[in-house]
Amino acid sequence: MILGHMTLEEKLAYVSGVGFPNPSPSPIGIFNIKPIERLKLPEIYGVDGSIGFTGQGATPGTRYPAGQLLASTWNRERAFDEGVAQGQEGRARGVHRILGPAVNFYRTPFNGRSFEYMTGEDPFLGAVMVAAEINGIQSQGVMRPLSTTLPMMRRSTVSLST
Repeated sequence: MILGHMTLEEKLAYVSGVGFPNPSPSPIGIFNIKPIERLKLPEIYGVDGSIGFTGQGATPGTRYPAGQLLASTWNRERAFDEGVAQGQEGRARGVHRILGPAVNFYRTPFNGRSFEYMTGEDPFLGAVMVAAEINGIQSQGVMRPLSTTLPMMRRSTVSLST
């Protein structure tokens, strides 16, 4: 419904990111979504947070163990509790969405983000543990949007404009 009221320029600007609120202009805060005042859409603050907050113009936050370590516990309650903790920290920082936990198979050492992934080679374990952590995050009123990434080996060569 809202998309029908947005101009093409507003749609493109809406997903391009803005700086995190801080005293000086900065390129940080790329995970934020710009406000569209004409449509009364507020700015949405987001952080990269698969294993804890990574700055975004504020002091770094709590760091959590790699996703594989949490998954190795097979403990849904622990995953939920970690999500609750991330959600609480996010709310305290004024964050609306967290980009984490990460889900992917890592069968190659060329993927530089494997430390973030909770799934390893077991899709069932990943589905159970990641869902528990996301439920914990969202129980605190913080969004965990569904997202996808291009394969790491091709992400600098794939064009989304063609």
